[in-house]
Amino acid sequence: MATVVALGESVKAYCKGCKKVLEHAVISVTAANRPKSVKCSACDDAHAYRVKEPATRKKLGAKGVGLERRYDELTAGRDLTLGTKYGMAVQFTDDELVEHPKFGVGLVTRVCVDQKIEVVFPEGTKTLAHGR
Repeated sequence: MATVVALGESVKAYCKGCKKVLEHAVISVTAANRPKSVKCSACDDAHAYRVKEPATRKKLGAKGVGLERRYDELTAGRDLTLGTKYGMAVQFTDDELVEHPKFGVGLVTRVCVDQKIEVVFPEGTKTLAHGR
């Protein structure tokens, strides 16, 4: 929980510019006298008050490789030039190759009851409309 402060007081905050928690001067406060924006004492950058540094983002890593491997396994031995051009009006069946203008060639892995299909592409599985 943020502490009650006055303008000009020194507080510890995360600085985007320095990429670490440092001393900052409070330059604006909320109605409850909590820090709203601060100025870094090291780089003089003014920014919103952040108590701690943001969490790191997850990387694709092995999961992304798994998707490519799954696509390669499902399409192995197939002629990828024989895919049906995708269109929402076209009715697709299970295990059919689809040629999508944005995602490339994919394989229908599931036909859903609500006029949708699940298609595995090299970058992942997409749900597409069909038969409409």
